[in-house]
Amino acid sequence: MEVMEMQSAALSDSVDFFNTAEFACLEEACQFATDHLDSDRQLLSERVAERCVAIGEQLGLSGTDLVRLEVAAMVHRVGELFLSETLRDKSFLEMDGVEILIYRRYPVLSALRISQHVSREFYEIILNHREYYAGIGFLNVLRGEQIPLGARILCAATEYEELAMYHGQDPVRLDTIQRRMAKNAIGKYDPAVVDALMITIAGENVCH
Repeated sequence: MEVMEMQSAALSDSVDFFNTAEFACLEEACQFATDHLDSDRQLLSERVAERCVAIGEQLGLSGTDLVRLEVAAMVHRVGELFLSETLRDKSFLEMDGVEILIYRRYPVLSALRISQHVSREFYEIILNHREYYAGIGFLNVLRGEQIPLGARILCAATEYEELAMYHGQDPVRLDTIQRRMAKNAIGKYDPAVVDALMITIAGENVCH
């Protein structure tokens, strides 16, 4: 997915942003992701990016905020490239305790990979996109409103699309995934983000 192909609505008030060092860095990060992520991870990242934009629009984001969110969704997995191939190819459920501890650091590696010239806002989205609202996230340093909104959106979108892509192959399973996300039983996700996620899903169901 080319950065310049982002939705026009997200770009309408962001012309100056295209001339910044940050935007050039984001383009380079997107190209790195395209060149190095396998096809499944690229497809998943594209789905997450579309979901993030839809959720962001529901929550009133526009312009540069949506651009940063969409690009963050496209490159949030690049940190996995710095893990061993064996670990990258394992299901999270198959990892032992040590492997889980290692894997849970991939957001830090993703953030470091794109840290040069990007804004603090973008860096914080990438760094904290697996922090959970209840304070039980991968890095476990932020909770609730301490987590940037973009990171809260990317967290819910990432986990929903992963489940839908790999475990929601039929309508019954997909419905179960959606119900569990909506229930948000242990408070992993920002309730407002979950509500917006469900609205985007309902809109897709109407369209189909």
